[in-house]
Amino acid sequence: MKEKFIIVNASKSDPEAVYSPSESSYINIFEDKRIRHAFISKLIVTLGIMCLFIFVEEVRTYVRYNSVIFWVAFGLTFFCLIALICFGNLRRMFPLNYIFLGIFTLCEGILLGSASAVYDT
Repeated sequence: MKEKFIIVNASKSDPEAVYSPSESSYINIFEDKRIRHAFISKLIVTLGIMCLFIFVEEVRTYVRYNSVIFWVAFGLTFFCLIALICFGNLRRMFPLNYIFLGIFTLCEGILLGSASAVYDT
């Protein structure tokens, strides 16, 4: 049987702390190595997509003149976010949660990349 955790704001110094009733203490959810690696892999995908939009001149020029990419990515990001927040069962259904998280990660990378491509540094 899986242990249930109660999410509370333990302290201002550790916002990721979760209260474990069986241990009667607070634990940090990022202590699990798998969770850290999954988070880092999503960051690497997002940064990779952003680099594509920033450093490939053809993509950068196309995005500057076609704002449709930004708005479609914005809409899909917002849709995935609302779906994951409002439908609690969607977050817990095995294939759908990974599909929505993957779509969200790709759209967020495209959104950030297209926003970054518009500006010169």
